[in-house]
Amino acid sequence: MKDKIRSKIDSEKKRMKYFRMTLQYSNKYIWYLLLLAVCPSVLTAFVFSPYGTIDYFCNFRAFYGADFRTIYLVASGINPKLYYLGIVGLIVIPVCFSILFGAVERHMRVGEFNLGFDRILTRLNFNFLTALKFSMMLFVVYEIFKFLQVVMFYLLTHSLQIEWAFTLSLIWYVALYAAELFLLAATILWVPTMLQTGLSSTKALGLAIRQGAKQIFPTMVSLMIPTLPMLILMVVNSVLNLKLDIVLDAILLTISIVFYVIYMYTMFFDINGIDREDLKKIDIWKENKKRRKGN
Repeated sequence: MKDKIRSKIDSEKKRMKYFRMTLQYSNKYIWYLLLLAVCPSVLTAFVFSPYGTIDYFCNFRAFYGADFRTIYLVASGINPKLYYLGIVGLIVIPVCFSILFGAVERHMRVGEFNLGFDRILTRLNFNFLTALKFSMMLFVVYEIFKFLQVVMFYLLTHSLQIEWAFTLSLIWYVALYAAELFLLAATILWVPTMLQTGLSSTKALGLAIRQGAKQIFPTMVSLMIPTLPMLILMVVNSVLNLKLDIVLDAILLTISIVFYVIYMYTMFFDINGIDREDLKKIDIWKENKKRRKGN
């Protein structure tokens, strides 16, 4: 009996190993990555708001039977007055991703963490197009799912009693949330595969999906875990009307962006058998310089 329990525990640990490895990356440099992601996250929160749907459910009676435009604006979290800030955020996001991709990859590959201006320009040069593709993919997927979500919300609130409309809307929201997690998990190796192999977008996507196929469910769970505390805080914020929606959205987006990037490279390096120099706590470039001086 004990052996079976231990076997199950070991099995679960193996399934969630990339989640643990991602958390282990939280060294002194993680704060630089979080600070880098804060600005675009705050701006993007004006048009890309996870809080919107939470607020919709917490105030369901007020929005029951509302027109399509009202439901869309509430559920999507678009700020009609400050939406232009969100547009700026959408423009800045690919720049942020470019720097994050380069910083994390180089740190893991050679053990050097560098956010210097010269390195930033180099990363924009090499990573920007890939970051732009990735950002566009996220935006398109988000808008498609948000549209499907709002259409169903609208139909349910105009055809069913409020109790049934609320229940089925919540089920629909959870189903779409799971589908979004599935897509993010299935394509999590897409970016590092494109950047490290030089393959085209479609070929890299195919290879990424094949390599990560066995890790889709653990990755879904791993991506969900960091969001749960923030979702709970969003419910509290909406119920108590604390008006902290932008702050909570920005925090959630910041954590999600950094966690996703670290997770994707952690998984990519491990699956492809690439040694991680950051774990050795040795900067191979500094070591080479010392050897040259010694010679």
